Amino acid sequence: MADLLCNTFGDEPGKRDLNLAGQHIGMAPGSVLEPMVLLYRLTGEQRYLDFCKYILRAWELPTGPKIVSTLLKDNALTRSGTVKAYEMLSCSWRPRILRTTGDKQMLDACLNAWQDIVEHRLYLTGTPAIANSSTMI
Repeated sequence: MADLLCNTFGDEPGKRDLNLAGQHIGMAPGSVLEPMVLLYRLTGEQRYLDFCKYILRAWELPTGPKIVSTLLKDNALTRSGTVKAYEMLSCSWRPRILRTTGDKQMLDACLNAWQDIVEHRLYLTGTPAIANSSTMI
């Protein structure tokens, strides 16, 4: 299945844009990032890590949710993608990709997301939620 993803989606000629393969501006199809990072860590196959890096690049395309750049610029989860809580949580890529690549930009995005959750998204029930002015999630 991972090889099918790698062969189908990418930014090379003839491959499809992963962001257009699902809902929520690329967040739903991008949720395969975490399992792909785990697969790379288990197998050491470079093509899986390359695909993970493609997903991060794709998120910053005009068709993508711009998760990383938004977290770096605005420090708020409510400004990226479609702000749908499940999709944002399913994109729990930050810690795993950070541990795998050591990318400082990923660390900063991860810390900004965590700070936003701790300061603005925790509720009395102990659960986090994401909401914007037009949608309560």
